[in-house]
Amino acid sequence: MASRKSIRDSGLLIFGASGYARVVRDVARLRGFDVAAFVELAPDKSTFLDLPVLSQESLLDELSGRSVAIGVGNPSRRQNISERLIEVGAKLVTLIHPETVIAEDVTIGEGSIVCAASVINPGTRIGRSVIVNTGAIVEHDCVLGDFSQICPGATLGGNVRVGRGSWIGIGATVIEGISIGDWVMIGAGACVVGDLEDEVVAYGVPAKVARRARYFPESSTEAI
Repeated sequence: MASRKSIRDSGLLIFGASGYARVVRDVARLRGFDVAAFVELAPDKSTFLDLPVLSQESLLDELSGRSVAIGVGNPSRRQNISERLIEVGAKLVTLIHPETVIAEDVTIGEGSIVCAASVINPGTRIGRSVIVNTGAIVEHDCVLGDFSQICPGATLGGNVRVGRGSWIGIGATVIEGISIGDWVMIGAGACVVGDLEDEVVAYGVPAKVARRARYFPESSTEAI
């Protein structure tokens, strides 16, 4: 195993050490990154995928200019980690799986992850620390707000706006021209045919609002 000094001095650090961090490590490896270690708030294990798991509190003063990726799916936690890493001068890496289709004029913000077999069509703008997950389709001229996630197999029609921190569930469909507010949760398999305001949970075919609530609370106990 590499020494702690070499871990601190070189290689990509991935914040998070569970299921989604596996995906991020795979994309990073395929893009030629040497992953040095995973980082957790309160590590409950010393290794993950045969790499060290470090405590984030011990590293925060040493992250200026260091390349990092966020391997956390929860949008609220991802926001908190992203903002703190920017504060300490870390470099958030954007990772794009080589087996994607992305139009030439698409813009993708720092720290975002685009996973295998996804398609992002012309005119789309993607914010910071967004996840476009496996096999998702994002049609032309969409806008994905910071920290949002398009889950595996979800489809967005053209000119869809997805707000900050919103979550489009597995296999969900959003028809063209729809606007989804901030911190919205769309259930798996839902079909969204009308605009949704901020902080609602909606599911079904067609999707209906089940309740008003911030699905991902701002005060996450897992936050950095």
